[in-house]
Amino acid sequence: MRTKTSPIWTYFDVGIDDPSFAICKKCKAKLSRGSKIAKNMTTTNLKTHLAKSHGDIYKDFLGLEKENMEKKRKAAEEEEEEGTSDGRGPFSLRNKERKTNYLQQAIPDVMALAGNEWKFNDPRNLQCNKSVLKMMIFDLRPFNEVNKPGFLQMVKTLQPKFNPGSDKYYRDLMQKTYTECKEKMMQNLVNANPQDVALVLDGWSNFHHGYLGVNIHYINDDWERKIYNIGCVPLDSSHTGAKMAEVTEGLAQEWNVLDKISFMVRDSAANMIRMGDLVAWNHGDCTNHTFQLNIKDEMFGMPSVENLIEKCRKVCTYAN
Repeated sequence: MRTKTSPIWTYFDVGIDDPSFAICKKCKAKLSRGSKIAKNMTTTNLKTHLAKSHGDIYKDFLGLEKENMEKKRKAAEEEEEEGTSDGRGPFSLRNKERKTNYLQQAIPDVMALAGNEWKFNDPRNLQCNKSVLKMMIFDLRPFNEVNKPGFLQMVKTLQPKFNPGSDKYYRDLMQKTYTECKEKMMQNLVNANPQDVALVLDGWSNFHHGYLGVNIHYINDDWERKIYNIGCVPLDSSHTGAKMAEVTEGLAQEWNVLDKISFMVRDSAANMIRMGDLVAWNHGDCTNHTFQLNIKDEMFGMPSVENLIEKCRKVCTYAN
């Protein structure tokens, strides 16, 4: 069984008869962990229970969670400095000297061709670094990708004079690029000046964190449909309709479309419906989401389908 590292387990016990439930130590309430499958279980319901029923304990939990995250961050930084983090292991090449020594041993012929590397601010070098950042964005690659030997060998073979940046450089460049893209999108929206905008929302949880995604849709003067994502907001503290209404209205105001929204599409969860009732716009269920729920409830609940899925899992387990 995987070790539980979240401080939430200071206040809950796993159900003895059914581990898909957790028991509150304070009031003995029985709460679902979101799934019968261990890897899909979350602590969202547990956090929500503390926030709603035990406010004083919830404040203590938030402090412990912040402290826990800070410890993990420091540990990760120390591991990276020692070359033992996700580089992977002793092959993490985080500092310049270690990278150079490794490449001279691994690809001496290529390094001999490099001669003097481009200066870091050389326009050619900056363009290559921009391409690396695009790869991270498009392929959802981690920042420490640039510390891995395979990546370093590849870029040096393709362009021996390229001087790649550190993972911190790409982190900083990512924030700068995000800000520039956001400002450009906002200006495009001002120039288009749509009269009516549709708002589309989606809420979900992943790796024990909740999120709310907000898109806007409109038709421009050339009758082209335009879609902008105006926010993907973490919702770890509260998933209530009031909180989501506050977040959504804040994003709409920031993007200057608050008075242009004619309709909002949301899923059929109770908190989403409540959120829709609190805002000033007309709102309705997402048809695709409704179909998905019906298919999941009706089709995947059939014994014949459940048996088929179980057999497929066993085949996959055997094959792997």
